[in-house]
Amino acid sequence: MSTFGHKLSPSIARNDSLFTQLRSAGLVVVECTTMGKIEHEPTRGEDWFADLLLSSPIVRTAISTSCRTCLSDDQCAATEAIPGLWIVPTPVSSDRRSSGYAVALIVTEELLASEYVHALCQASNAEVGVVRDMIRDLPPAALQDIPRLSSLFQLAWNAHRSHSENKGVIEDIGRELADSYEEINLLYTITGNMNSVNHPERFIELACGELLKNMPYGWVGVQLRTGNRLPNPGNELLISGETKHDASQLSNIVAALTCDIASGMPIIAHSGDHISQRLGDGTIVVPIENDGYVIGVLIAAEKQGTDTTVSSVDVKMLNATASQLGIFLENALLYEDLSATFLGTLEALTASIDAKDRYTCGHSQRVSLLTAQLAEAAGLSEVQVDRFRIAGLVHDIGKIGVPESVLLKKGKLTDEEYQTVQQHPEIGARILRDIPQMEDILGGVLHHHERFDGGGYPHGLAQEDIPLVARIIAIADTFDAMSSSRTYRNAMTRTSVLDEMKRSIPGQFDPELAEIFFNLDFSKWEELMIEHQSGQTNERLAA
Repeated sequence: MSTFGHKLSPSIARNDSLFTQLRSAGLVVVECTTMGKIEHEPTRGEDWFADLLLSSPIVRTAISTSCRTCLSDDQCAATEAIPGLWIVPTPVSSDRRSSGYAVALIVTEELLASEYVHALCQASNAEVGVVRDMIRDLPPAALQDIPRLSSLFQLAWNAHRSHSENKGVIEDIGRELADSYEEINLLYTITGNMNSVNHPERFIELACGELLKNMPYGWVGVQLRTGNRLPNPGNELLISGETKHDASQLSNIVAALTCDIASGMPIIAHSGDHISQRLGDGTIVVPIENDGYVIGVLIAAEKQGTDTTVSSVDVKMLNATASQLGIFLENALLYEDLSATFLGTLEALTASIDAKDRYTCGHSQRVSLLTAQLAEAAGLSEVQVDRFRIAGLVHDIGKIGVPESVLLKKGKLTDEEYQTVQQHPEIGARILRDIPQMEDILGGVLHHHERFDGGGYPHGLAQEDIPLVARIIAIADTFDAMSSSRTYRNAMTRTSVLDEMKRSIPGQFDPELAEIFFNLDFSKWEELMIEHQSGQTNERLAA
């Protein structure tokens, strides 16, 4: 169903162009008398959104009240009729006397959560869920956009009434409204992506892609300034679209522009200047700022069509997007800082546990490395790999609750002592279960000693009932344990370890994951093992 197209009543038809433009910007407009009685409104059944609003006695009463208030106080400001529904009256004059009001209805996001949605739907015999989905698709305006939309409506209406003979004025205002709607819609989409995308590189790609949808340019890109503290992807040039330039050449050109641009000052290419010669007419470069400092640029180049003149709309849309990019990148830096602090704390904690036993020194860190490697080789996403890396790091955290006399015992454990050791997965899960950041990886801690045939502990899970993260950690944990010396045996060679693990398939391990593991590159693990063994040696010498 079209949300914008509707038939106008005869009285309104003379303003058809203006009404259509206002409606396309998300405004429902009615004409009222000085006392607030609605005289002309969109034809019922032709516009679901207008029907929804104007079927409600609450809304019609609010419109009437707004007009009477405007008449008595001479104040025609926007008022919130119900949460998320704003009413904006503007006087209509005839022969220099007030003859009524044109009233705009503007919906914001707050209406979606308001209990008044039910009342609106009841009045128009509509389903609440369907109406909410259709309102989201408009999309509704943001609360901070109300003053701007109100001013634009009043400006447009007054200009129409004062200059009805001047079609050019109407067209200009219509374009401004359309441009404002495009800008608001662009920012709405980009802001939505801020809440759903975690990685800066992906967010930059989405933002540039949205700009390309709304602007006639060949490509849009982002280059962050070298030397600043930056989140990933660092200072790599990221673009959406297609360019005729060589990638390395283009990167060098744009990198130079990041050094030339000043805070708040966009660069616009003019025919014949050095930017135009390198990137083409119509190129726009705007700064991306963080805490008052320029950290990079947002650039649109190779403008399409015969007219390569940069418009004010082009500049506004790039500036608005650059502002959102700056906010997102600042948040990304904060997130990286928090993540680093969190990970550092975990590493210190697990290192202190491993340090109880010189034979297991560095075990958690090495298992974390192997877990991440296997997860990546198995085709998991970057986010999952990072989460599994943390799970591998904390998989043995429950050993903090196992007595050192048991952990460090030389020789064979008694049945009672072995049962004590077997409690460490459950102890670890209890330690971590109240930490929100650990919720999705608790299964790796709790079940990393389960066997694929169901013979493991603590719950005897089998095959796919064992969480994927636990199946991966089980392989990494076994490999590192068998490759390390213990109080009761010496370390096995890598060949011996892998041969022994192959003989344990499929009873102990997931066969598919095990086959992937056997083909991993173990060079990083070997480097880490040498580092940890060197640390042990130094400690013994110091002692």
